[in-house]
Amino acid sequence: MLLNSIQQIFEFNVWPNSWDFLINISESDFPLKPIKELENFLASNRRKNFVKSHGQDSQRFISKQGLDKTFYECDTHMWRVADRVLPTGIRWDGGSDWVVLSREFCHYITYEDNELLSGLKQLFKYTLLPAEVRDLSRI
Repeated sequence: MLLNSIQQIFEFNVWPNSWDFLINISESDFPLKPIKELENFLASNRRKNFVKSHGQDSQRFISKQGLDKTFYECDTHMWRVADRVLPTGIRWDGGSDWVVLSREFCHYITYEDNELLSGLKQLFKYTLLPAEVRDLSRI
């Protein structure tokens, strides 16, 4: 879902070149500090991303989230269809869905064509709770 939203921001060109960060927050979030302070902070941290990791044991996270299982959605049901081996060389961890991502990073994950991103998009297509990806048909 998040990846599709990012792609639509670029494709609909609503704010062409007028944004530097994507801030993903819930509908009930409200800034605790003045917007100007947030703008200043982000301006001094260009090209950085802000994500909150749980920092827990990776294997525990993989098991709890079912990342080592393949799921398929059919007829409004989610079916576990197989075990799977996750790619190596990646530290798997979870965290908050509420993130701040730089425009450059958003462009990279949306349009870069490389083996790592293609593999991750394919993997998350068959994951139980993929905040990162929902409908990959356009990617």
